[in-house]
Amino acid sequence: MSGIRLHPGFHGYSLEHPGFRSLLERAAAAGMFVQVVATVEDRRTQPDLFRTADVDLSPLVDSCRGLDSLHLLVLNARPTTALAVRLCEVPGLCFDTARIEGTDGVPRLVQSLPAGRVIFGSHAPFLIPEAALIRVHESGLLSENQLRSVYESGLDCLRGSAP
Repeated sequence: MSGIRLHPGFHGYSLEHPGFRSLLERAAAAGMFVQVVATVEDRRTQPDLFRTADVDLSPLVDSCRGLDSLHLLVLNARPTTALAVRLCEVPGLCFDTARIEGTDGVPRLVQSLPAGRVIFGSHAPFLIPEAALIRVHESGLLSENQLRSVYESGLDCLRGSAP
């Protein structure tokens, strides 16, 4: 097993939970990547009896402090630029593009973070993969190198060689 995917919102714990920190420590020691799913599905489409809260990502900086060998992928997030920049204090943390919205949403995120911190994400099967490809390209604001970085950095994150 090369990595772990966590669904804190679905399973009902915060990123401040001591067990979360313990899991991160063990994953880093084992050389495994960790994926944290920030949101499973748009709240507007969730049934009333089975709502899953979005995960508060702000505790990640403290939860990951001192874990420089950890490789962490935050999936399905729509972080504000300020939060994304703050979370990039965590070495090896990457965001995917799966839930980034707006014509310039992906370029705005790519341009506000260090190179290699934004990776392609499709959010399949909830969304069709072609929609995610369109969101990455539609603005025309990303250079060829930035596009290549979005598509190739995911492999680096999974292999443990992300910035």
